[in-house]
Amino acid sequence: MSRRGKVPSRLHETISAGKNHPLFAKMTKKTLYIPITHPSQIAVSDRVGFLYKDRQCQGRVCRKGSRYAYVVCDDQREFQVPYPLLRKIPGAMGPISSSLSDRRRLAFQINERVGFKNKDRILEAVILRLNPKRAHVLCDNGDEYRVSYGLLKTCAARPGEDRKNPRGEEKLTTVARRARQLLNQHGLENWGFHFDEATRRAGCCRYGRKTISLSHGFAVAATDGEIDETLLHEIAHALVGPSHHHDIVWRAKAIEIGCSGQRCHEFRFTPPRYIVHCENRCWTATAERRTRGGVCRCCHGQLIYLTYSETRYREEIEKATPKKK
Repeated sequence: MSRRGKVPSRLHETISAGKNHPLFAKMTKKTLYIPITHPSQIAVSDRVGFLYKDRQCQGRVCRKGSRYAYVVCDDQREFQVPYPLLRKIPGAMGPISSSLSDRRRLAFQINERVGFKNKDRILEAVILRLNPKRAHVLCDNGDEYRVSYGLLKTCAARPGEDRKNPRGEEKLTTVARRARQLLNQHGLENWGFHFDEATRRAGCCRYGRKTISLSHGFAVAATDGEIDETLLHEIAHALVGPSHHHDIVWRAKAIEIGCSGQRCHEFRFTPPRYIVHCENRCWTATAERRTRGGVCRCCHGQLIYLTYSETRYREEIEKATPKKK
């Protein structure tokens, strides 16, 4: 758990190996595997192997970065492995593998009351955001923490209860299968699919990595029709190439394969990050980013940012509304 603005004392249970990390030195090029020289040679959900501490490890790729693949091993350990240290195990693509934090995150919802232990105290709070590794929570006294999902308990949960959300896991599995089906249907068998952590956009197409992705939050909250629309939108990008963006060529291809051809979605699946108002309360709004040095256009007062919660937003709106005489 980490308090806002302080370095966390403990990271999540993922074991990583990256640049200048002590584990990275153990995965040397002594491997007998055929090296992977480019990310496009491996797709998400491919089975891969690598050496770690002179042991052979095998698992599935759950996500791809520009230099590293994120692998969930058969024993549920998680590694971040440079592509040249991987080798691909031949065979059909399997199911999408999820990290431990992703599975735990599905058990919680925004605005849910939870409890967690902080030193010798048990604190209660409301979940503001479900971040990839930790929940951002707001305590009753106004303190904010980022807490590992493994340390959170819902206030209604019984002691020792391991809360799960099988419906959420089942939906993500269904979405991943649907994505794989649509990719194969449109001749993109060598492309991969995964979930990302976007909070505003619904989907993304990465040409260099040959992957399409959906936002984790969008996939959990959206309807089947909205998910199909977004998948086909990204598949149209993959089919026409990176030079067309949202032009008439892309739109024609999108409509041809069953997409509406619209550029943007209007479905908000995550709450805003901030509440912003001027110091004289001329107005109140929401924002995703802070504006450095910004001032109010009406009174030139300083802008004040607060972490968003529904209760706090309603209170700020009431303060900004002029009282009737």
